[in-house]
Amino acid sequence: MFKRIRAKLPDWRFIAFVVSNSIPGKKLLGDWRFTPIFFVAGCCFELVLCKLRINNINFSHTWLNPMKDYKDFITKAEAEYQAHQEELREVEDYLDKKREQRLKQIT
Repeated sequence: MFKRIRAKLPDWRFIAFVVSNSIPGKKLLGDWRFTPIFFVAGCCFELVLCKLRINNINFSHTWLNPMKDYKDFITKAEAEYQAHQEELREVEDYLDKKREQRLKQIT
């Protein structure tokens, strides 16, 4: 079955050979001559991702929102840390007062 289908399809290896040889610079750059093509294709893909909006959300939105959430997380963590440090200072002050009272009782 696949042989019949394959017989009807064009020879893709030949087409790839013709297309790859139609790009200039084979002697000078070899296979590296395709690099600028893929670089430009990647730039176009990134632009499409940044400009394309689906339901008012684009690629930049999905990247930047977690960073905003991360900043909120960091600020909350810092506030909790400061509150904890304040509690520790209060406990230390309380213990210092108790020590002083004990020392006064002893002497």
